[in-house]
Amino acid sequence: MIDEVDGFLQDRRGAIIDQKMSDGRRYVHGDQCTISDPYLLVFSRWLDRANLGPVDKFERVAAHRKRIEARPAVQKVLAAEE
Repeated sequence: MIDEVDGFLQDRRGAIIDQKMSDGRRYVHGDQCTISDPYLLVFSRWLDRANLGPVDKFERVAAHRKRIEARPAVQKVLAAEE
């Protein structure tokens, strides 16, 4: 039961974020990267690692993740994690 509730909540949150980004914005709050953007990246990676994803079902969230992961500073951090 708890897993079903968690899954529902993750789907709901993902859908809300995906809908908000449907206006064409590149980042969570518009055209500039803010602290919310790496946070969304971390959150989406946690969902995948915990098998609560896949985040890919939210097209705009998945595109955002790829965009943030492509940033040189983020690539450096991700490489250090491995």
